[in-house]
Amino acid sequence: MSENLVTIKEGQEVTGRIINVSKDAIYLELPNETKGVIYTNDLSDYVEGQKLRDYYFEGGEFTALVKQIAKDKKSDANLYILSTKLYKARTDLKVFDELKANDEIIQAKVMFVNHAGADLLYKNHSDIKVFLPLKNIYLKEEALRALKGQMIDVVVTTVDHDAIKVIVSNAAAQAKIKKAKYEASFNSLELNSVVEGTVESVTDFGAFVKLGEVTALLHRNELDHKMVRNVNDYVKVGQTINAKIIKIEDGKVGLSLKALKAHPWDVLTEKFHVGDVFDGEVKQIIPAAGVLIKLTDEYAGLMPNVEYSWRTNERVADNVKEGDTLTVKIVSIDGAKKRISLSHRETVENTWKNVNLQKGAVVNVEIAKIEEKGAVVNYENVSNILDGCINNLFNSIYTYDELYKQIMINSDYDIFIPNIIQLQKHSN
Repeated sequence: MSENLVTIKEGQEVTGRIINVSKDAIYLELPNETKGVIYTNDLSDYVEGQKLRDYYFEGGEFTALVKQIAKDKKSDANLYILSTKLYKARTDLKVFDELKANDEIIQAKVMFVNHAGADLLYKNHSDIKVFLPLKNIYLKEEALRALKGQMIDVVVTTVDHDAIKVIVSNAAAQAKIKKAKYEASFNSLELNSVVEGTVESVTDFGAFVKLGEVTALLHRNELDHKMVRNVNDYVKVGQTINAKIIKIEDGKVGLSLKALKAHPWDVLTEKFHVGDVFDGEVKQIIPAAGVLIKLTDEYAGLMPNVEYSWRTNERVADNVKEGDTLTVKIVSIDGAKKRISLSHRETVENTWKNVNLQKGAVVNVEIAKIEEKGAVVNYENVSNILDGCINNLFNSIYTYDELYKQIMINSDYDIFIPNIIQLQKHSN
């Protein structure tokens, strides 16, 4: 007979037949002719003052959970104390199973707080212990006590069917809420849009800007079109700024301030045009190339040496120094290379313009001075170096010293023009 006995344990689900109903208890016969009892405080649908005999009758069946194993005072046999409340609670755990599976955030009411944590109530599931350990909330015990009676966000982390107990976490819920807010904020950002943000921190390489729940990087190279030496010269912690989103990639957002500013080249080309004449400051003299003239704080134009004077013997380095003001004309603007070419001689009269010389002609000139390359002569209000021309008159003279001795300054001479390239190369 003992081989057919069924062992009954606490927490086990059992079904029994009603054998007696008293004022405050229902007695049942369980498997193996054992005895069970359900008291009114363990009846899930019991209402205070209700008469049990009006609702429960001998011979009826009951399914409940074994709450406790006690001893029958008369027979000393096991007396199984049953509970339909626990049975219903275990059934209701399916709700928490689903909440856990869906990782759903729920709101539960703080009912009781101790050093270990807090007991919570979720909706009307008062028979199920919902416990929030203190480690699962970013609050100390005193702060948690202040939340008694209030609703807090939690997620289900553990469902214990044997103990009919649910463990929840507020920290996990807060992390989930924060993540959801971040994703919503991130997804709302659009490339090339202009957004308002607050500067959170400033570093050597840029600044971090808060855009709702998203932190974006404003790199120092995106602060201005010119070189940035100190980020703090442009933004400060706590400052509200407007910036353009120039990058959204791999969860990172890049901002730009300079994208909202006109490029210095665009500003320059709006101000200066080909043909404009202006007085500019000489910023630098480059002997082999020419002179740099200031246009804006960011740009300078180049005036080549040959564009200084119509006289090929007149050198810019001999007449101009850095800091001088020089009248120049814009002769070309190269947008691709961002270069502007200037000319000083285009701002003065070209005295060679109306001079008409033919190769092989003999003309009367005035000797102005003698140089290493030849003589500087005046002809019809113009002057230039005529390399070797004088030697055509004095073919016995070959050196500068000898030439200087033979020629009288301010005297007139008839000279033969063997080559007019040098004379005409700057004429229009």
